[in-house]
Amino acid sequence: MKGFGMIGVAVCAMLLGAGCGLLKKNGLTQAQAARVTTTLDAMGRAQRAGVQAQANPEIDDAGSATASPASVDDAQLRIAQRLRSGVCQFDMKRDTGLGFGLEVKGQQCPMELQYSLVVEQVGLNTKLTQSTEFQVKDADLRKLNDVDSLSLKGTREVNQEFTMVGGQPGLKISGKAALKGAVHSQKEGNLPLEIVGSIGGEQSNRTANVHSELVAKIAYPDFTAEFKRTQDFDGNTKTDKYYLNGDEMTQQQFSEYLGRAGVVFSAVLSEFK
Repeated sequence: MKGFGMIGVAVCAMLLGAGCGLLKKNGLTQAQAARVTTTLDAMGRAQRAGVQAQANPEIDDAGSATASPASVDDAQLRIAQRLRSGVCQFDMKRDTGLGFGLEVKGQQCPMELQYSLVVEQVGLNTKLTQSTEFQVKDADLRKLNDVDSLSLKGTREVNQEFTMVGGQPGLKISGKAALKGAVHSQKEGNLPLEIVGSIGGEQSNRTANVHSELVAKIAYPDFTAEFKRTQDFDGNTKTDKYYLNGDEMTQQQFSEYLGRAGVVFSAVLSEFK
C-alpha cells in the first residue's frame, strides 16, 4: 500500500447553501464556516504564491504572471511578484522516490517558506516525514494575507508483514499519523493545528478487513473545526465517509474545504495506505 495524495479547491457557498443563518449545517454555523474558509484560504495562498513564484520567473510590475492559473487571486499574484523581486532564493529538490522539497529564503526576502516530504522505505514498511513552514517578514505583505506564519511537522507510517488471511497468504497492516503545529492569523490569533490517524487490519489478494481514519483539527478560541475521514475495506467492498464536527458530508465538500490549505492537509485528503 503506497503514498498519500492531494486534491483541489472551491467555495463555502457550495457547502452551506443560502439562508442557513446560524443553524449548523455540516458541523459549523455559517459564521464559523466563513472564518474557517478564510483561514484555510490564507494558509494555501502563501504556499501557492511561493510555488508560483518559483515556477514563473517573469512576473510584471502590474502583478500578472506568465502561465498563471485562472483561479489565482490578486493577492496571490502580488505576493508571488514580491518573491520574484530578486531578493529571494528558490531551492527545489526531488529525491529518487516520492520525496520533495521547496525552500524560499533570503536575508531580504519578504517571506520564508519551507516544505519537505521525506520518504523512507524499508522492506514493506513506509515512513513519511512532512514539514510545512512559512513566515511573512514584511509588513506590506502581511496586508495581503491574514495568515502570516504557519508550522506543521510530523510523521505518517504504515507497517506491513506477511501473514495468513483466511487460509491465503496476505498482509497484516498497522500504522499511524501524528503531525502538530500552529497557524497565526492576524484576525484570530494563534490557532493550534493537529493531524492524527491510524490504520489496522489484514488483506489478501481475495479479501480485506482494514479500517483507517484520519483527523485534522484547527482550534479557534471559541470552537474547533474537526475534519475526519474514515475508510473501511470489508471483503471486496470499500466504504469512505467524511465528517465535519461529527456531521457527515460528501467527499466533494470535504475536499473543497481542506484543499484550500495547500499541502498542509494533504495527508487527510488522500487514502491512508
